Amino acid sequence: MAARFVETYVADFFAQERRVAKRVLSSESPSHSDFSRTVTLIGAEAAVMLDRNGDALDVSPRDPEVIGTNLSGEYEHLESAVNGEPTASNVVPSAVEGTPIVAFAVPFDSASGTRVFSGAFDVRATPLAKYLERAAVLAPNRVYLTDASGVVFSTNDPDVAAGSTLPDDLLPADEQTGDDLVTGHLPSGDYVVSGGVEGTPWRLLMKGDGTYLYETIGGTGRVVPWLLLIGFAGGALLSVLLVERLARRRERLAELNEQLGLLVNVDPLTGLPNRRSVDHELDKALAEARRYEFPISVLMIDIDLFKTINDRFGHAMGDAALRHVATHIGGALRDVDHPGRWAGDEFLAVLPHVDADGAEVVARRLNEAVASTPLEFGGNTTEVTLSIGIAEWQGEPAKDLIHRADEALYVAKAEGRNRFATAVVVS
Repeated sequence: MAARFVETYVADFFAQERRVAKRVLSSESPSHSDFSRTVTLIGAEAAVMLDRNGDALDVSPRDPEVIGTNLSGEYEHLESAVNGEPTASNVVPSAVEGTPIVAFAVPFDSASGTRVFSGAFDVRATPLAKYLERAAVLAPNRVYLTDASGVVFSTNDPDVAAGSTLPDDLLPADEQTGDDLVTGHLPSGDYVVSGGVEGTPWRLLMKGDGTYLYETIGGTGRVVPWLLLIGFAGGALLSVLLVERLARRRERLAELNEQLGLLVNVDPLTGLPNRRSVDHELDKALAEARRYEFPISVLMIDIDLFKTINDRFGHAMGDAALRHVATHIGGALRDVDHPGRWAGDEFLAVLPHVDADGAEVVARRLNEAVASTPLEFGGNTTEVTLSIGIAEWQGEPAKDLIHRADEALYVAKAEGRNRFATAVVVS
């Protein structure tokens, strides 16, 4: 059961690691700040990204000499991931502190084909270690999680250090490999059980005091085990029922939380994030930009003559215009950008890793897309155009950055609408 839990933990972590890597590193040429952001998001101590041939594209801690080196032939878990199979590594010492770590390598799709991301972790600092401390029910008990060569990287045995080899007297060497469950008694009288962790080269071993396994075979000792067995069976059945009920309630809670998230963070008319959500994303993006020193630009977008559309065709046409523009904004931006409805007929878009020149390219594309697509609604047709103000972040607070974009927007309006203007950089 403990081995199955470890398998589930590993599988869930593979899925999370692949999801984050695909979201942040799938562009044609991800930057080092994108790579560092991914390492931070998954909490890795060290990491490497490979191309489809196994050559290193980026590495953490930073080492320029490694870039371009083929690493898949040097590490089995990287070679397996390059071949399309998520794989956990054996134990290796970390490059920074020399602590025993294991790596999780996953392939993921990108604009340049399959890539591999591998993050390394000290398992002792994860929730998995806390689970293993309490996995065995016999007391006193000892739990060991080892790699294929018997190196321990997580244990509750104070006499065995992480990174050391499993003591030879625990199990014969030929019984410490494979996925088969192995049980037996040790010369010390302890009882031991060992099993492989499917999908990894790891093995889980538990040791307990053998005197706790068997009690008296006479008197009440013959009845008590049966009573315990009946109680255990009843408890197991009750546990199944409770788990099933808990699962149903968890699904329902997830649905309610998703609905609540939509109500709190999404503008119901356009389907874009609302001002509260965009504010939050802007604060996060600025914090990351300040830490990793990459550019950020914002677009303040306003529908030209929106009041005229409302007055001439009615508010239903105005609502249709808002949805029309929201659709084009979503189509003009990347997955990593953060657009949202700001107020009335204004929208704000946060563009991480984009300077003012790049933001002008986006604004021009958005202007042309909206102006070339007339709005048709309720039998009426009208042209819709946008004025856009651009501001590149200069290290100021978010409200000042938005103020500069707003001022640039008014410049675009004054210059004739259906255009963009860029805020003057403050020296």
